[in-house]
Amino acid sequence: MRTILLVENDPYLQLLYELELSELGYRVITAGSTQIALKMAGMEKPDLLIIDPHLPEREGKEDLHKLVKTQPDIPVIINSIPHPQKRARRTLPWAVHVTKSSDLTELKRTVNRLLSDSVVQQVMN
Repeated sequence: MRTILLVENDPYLQLLYELELSELGYRVITAGSTQIALKMAGMEKPDLLIIDPHLPEREGKEDLHKLVKTQPDIPVIINSIPHPQKRARRTLPWAVHVTKSSDLTELKRTVNRLLSDSVVQQVMN
């Protein structure tokens, strides 16, 4: 089973995403901060990161970069509201950006695509 690490500080969104992505057959682990996510990424070795880059932490950007560096081969989805997304694109321009919405169709489609692509890459290596 593929594992997704969701970094989101809103507990209601954590639950919604966990339920929706679990229905697709993924194991979802959640972290409310990048500091917690760093610890979990080291223990769990996720296959995909979904990150809200605008967490209310002072060290958020530094921890975000550390998190991504600890798992350099893992696909990353930046899940944010439209306006700050421009800033997130500058912060992590190589990540896939998905607009945060109550309709999770785009997010689920992107998760499926990235995880199926990573399976193909693993088989080829």
